This record gives sequence, C-alpha cells and structure tokens, in this order.
Amino acid sequence: MTPNLERPLIESLNRWESHHAGSYPLEKYLGGAGMSAVYSTEYGEDRTPAVIKLMPVDGSEGNRRLTLLSALSKQSHRGLIRLFDAGLCEIEGVSLLYVVMERADADLAQVLPERALTEVEARQMLEAVVGALSFLHEQGFVHGGIQPSNILAVGDRIKLSCDCVSYAGSPADDVRALGVTLVQALTQRKPNPRTPGSLAQPFFDIATHCLKPDPQSRWNIRQIAARLCEPEAPADKNPRRMAVYSMSIAITALAVISIALMAGRDRSRTQIVAAPPAAAVIPASLPQQSEVAPPPPPAPAPAPPPPQRKAGAWFVVAATYAQQKDAENRAHWMARKWPEFKTEVYSPPLQNEKPYYLVVIGSNLTQNAAAQLKDRARAAGLALDAYITHF
Repeated sequence: MTPNLERPLIESLNRWESHHAGSYPLEKYLGGAGMSAVYSTEYGEDRTPAVIKLMPVDGSEGNRRLTLLSALSKQSHRGLIRLFDAGLCEIEGVSLLYVVMERADADLAQVLPERALTEVEARQMLEAVVGALSFLHEQGFVHGGIQPSNILAVGDRIKLSCDCVSYAGSPADDVRALGVTLVQALTQRKPNPRTPGSLAQPFFDIATHCLKPDPQSRWNIRQIAARLCEPEAPADKNPRRMAVYSMSIAITALAVISIALMAGRDRSRTQIVAAPPAAAVIPASLPQQSEVAPPPPPAPAPAPPPPQRKAGAWFVVAATYAQQKDAENRAHWMARKWPEFKTEVYSPPLQNEKPYYLVVIGSNLTQNAAAQLKDRARAAGLALDAYITHF
C-alpha cells in the first residue's frame, strides 16, 4: 500500500457517512480493521440491509480483486456471507474497492473477551467453518483470513466472511489459522507455542494436527471433518454424536454459538442468567398485544410436570437460545403450528458453564427413536436443521 493512500483513509474512516460508493449510500460507520472501513448500506429494490466494505487499491490491484470477487459471487454456499456486488470508486481522492455483503449480527471476536466458548459451542463453530472451507478449497480458493472477527452470526446461522478470499496461498495456511482460532475460542489465548494439553477431544487432536510447523504434515479439511465425525469418548462433557456428516451441509443452523455471537452485539438484550432452570412445558397460547385489553381468558389447566430426564437419553433439538424467554416464545410458536409434536424448552445440566436453552421436540428417547423423530420434524418443515444429541 502506498503511503499517499494510507493517511487519507485512516483520517477518513469515520468521516465518509453520507458519501456514496458507486450507487450505494454510506450510512452508519460500523468500524474498520487495518486499511479498511465498513459502513451500513442497503441493497436492491427491496432495500435489503447490507454492509459495504471499502479498501484502498491501485488500478491493477483493484481490477485483479474485482475479477476474483466476481468469480466468487457466482458461487453459493450457506456457510459463506453472501456477496451482493463489488466495484471501484473514488472518495476524496482515494481509489477504493467496495464490496457489498450480507449484514451479520455480530462476530466471534465480540464474545471471546468476555468468555471462552463451551465445548458444544466450539463444535458448532468448527463444523460451520470446516464446511465453508471445504467448499472454498474445492473451488480453488484460499480464505486467507480465518480468525474470530471473520466468523459471523447471521440470524441463527454461523457464516464465514469471504471478502478476503483469494487464489494465493495454500489450504494449509487456512488449516493452521483454523487451529489457532480453535485454541483461542476455547482458552481465550492463542497457542504459544504448543497446543494446550487441557483441551478436550476431539479439539486437542484437531488443534495439534492443524498447528504442525510443517505444512505438509498438517491435516487437511477432510481429515478434520472425519475427526469431528468420530464418536467421542464417554468422559467427554456434553457429547454429541453425528451419525452422518456431509461436507456440503456441514454448517448446522441453530448453533449455540450463533446465540453467543449475538449476545456480544447487545449484551443488554441477551444477558445470560446465572443458573439453568428445569425444563419448561410450553403454554397453550401466546399472549397477544392490543391497544384495548381483551377479556381475560379462562384460567388454563395446570401444566403437567416436565418429564424426568434419564441419563444418556436422546433429544431432538430444533433451536437453541441464550435467553429462556426467547426459547419459550419459539417453542410456543412451534407448538401452535405443529401440534402433533411435543415441544418443550430444556436447559442442559452444566457445571461451571453458563446455561443455554434448547427447544426440543423429543426427550428420553433412544438414539434410533430420536433419529426417526428428527426426520419427521424435517419432513414436516418444523426444523430443517434439527439434530439429535444426548447429555
């Protein structure tokens, strides 16, 4: 980057609100990293909320990046932030590449200063990133920027940023960066110099093989995926077994970490409670808001007590939330729309970890029964990304 570009950009990062990049208005300045700036904007006739990232470039570099982004925009994967548009512009004498992208709710870097991820959250994060990297590597791309700030929450999905993707570098570089990020997510520290021996499996194996000094000795993405798919030892905390793993659908929506990421965006709305309550039975109806209060409904019949959880029993999980109220609202909506499924809110028993709340449609099941119920729920449209787990 030439010096004459650096000074104007640094001084102008938060001064370009109300300017335009191409046809896109630069609305609110959201932040920047290195030599870049990110603003909120809108995309398309329906004014879809989006972000626009500005990066200073010279002529040849800008054209090269624009060609690559054009090729990437023709690809589609549910684990990658969507690219809407890209182009070249000039603002206050600075030549810029702009990239218009799907707007995320928050990123992993907002969570880690407060706490490390739980093993459940780390597994969900890892599955999402592995799926996205597998797709990129198969298409001949290298991500080149695996780090917490590029692991994003969009609604209830985990996605990987893609504005830094290139043809340069090696997939082994992405693998090493993934190992660093995994250790950082679980310990709040980067590995220095070796993988912490306190990591549980399969994270210790994955981090160790990702961080090998020799790039040729590192695992590739397929090997990481295979290790994730292996059954966990009985001593692992909160184990989750996956019967089938497909790289094309490796990203699991409803991931616990999506909620953790969104908690970083607005802590006042997502404050984690101190202790998990017992499983809650879904009420019969949602309260309706109105300017004129309706007549009071008849008192509902007493709710039956929640079922006793058997050790090792299997669940079908339809959604995950950080707040009990949010989980109850979602479960209630599901109960009204799909009354044939028994919908409950369940908070797993945890030790020394902050609680979270699962919307489940089956409990105290065998593994086979849970798998069959999961397939029924998906076929009915209740939760296309439902999965089974046990505690």
